[in-house]
Amino acid sequence: RDHSTLTLDGTGTVNSVGNNNYSMAVWADGGDVIINGGTYTNVGAGADTHYDLIYAKNGGTVTINGGTFIAHTTKWTRNTNDSNGTITVKGGTFYKYNPSEVYTEPTQPKNFVAEGYEVKADDDYYVVSPSAETAFRQAMAQGGNVTLTEDIQLDAAVEVTNTVVLDLNGHNISMTENDTEGNGVFWVKAGGDLTINGEGEIDGVGGSEYTMAIWADGGKVTINGGEYTNVGA
Repeated sequence: RDHSTLTLDGTGTVNSVGNNNYSMAVWADGGDVIINGGTYTNVGAGADTHYDLIYAKNGGTVTINGGTFIAHTTKWTRNTNDSNGTITVKGGTFYKYNPSEVYTEPTQPKNFVAEGYEVKADDDYYVVSPSAETAFRQAMAQGGNVTLTEDIQLDAAVEVTNTVVLDLNGHNISMTENDTEGNGVFWVKAGGDLTINGEGEIDGVGGSEYTMAIWADGGKVTINGGEYTNVGA
C-alpha cells in the first residue's frame, strides 16, 4: 500500500484464485511493486469476463522486469484503473497478451512497454531490452556524447540532424545486406553536426550500389580518427 515497496524475485508461482470475484496476483494500491521473476496466474477464476491479474491504483506503480503472466481473461492481464496507477514493462512473457496494444478502460495507457524496449511474439508475447542497433540509434537521436561499447551492424543509415560527438572506442560499425537505400553509414543532414573521435572501423558496404561511410548531406562532419572503408563493394 502507500509508501511501501515490494520486490518479487525467484521462480515460484503466485496463483490468486480464491472464493471471490477478485483474483489479482498483484495489487499496487499506492505502493510500488517490482517483479523480476516468477509465474503469476488467475486461470480458473470463474465465468466473469473481467479478472485483473496485475493491478495498479491510487498512484501505485508496478515495474515488470521479468516473469510469466497467464491471465484468466487475457484482456485484463494489466489494469491501471483509468490511468490512476502506473505499470511499466521491461521484460517478461505474456500469454496471448501484447502489453504494447492494450484496449480496456478508455483512458488508461495503450502501451505499457518502456520506451525503447521491444515486443516479440509467437503464441505468447515477450518483452526484451533494446537491440544493440536500436540502443545506438536512440543514443544518436538524443545527441550529445555517444561512446560505442560494442560492434554495431546497421540495416539502414543513421540519420544525424543534431549535434553528436561519437567516440568509436575501438569498435566497428558496418552495414548488412538488408541496407538497400545506400545513404551511407552516417547520413548527416541539414542541422546535423557529427564529430567522430577514437579508433575503430566504419564500413559502408551494404546491399546497394552506394557504399558511403559518411554522407554530409547539408550537415557538418569532423573526423578526428578511425578507419573508413568500402572495399569489396
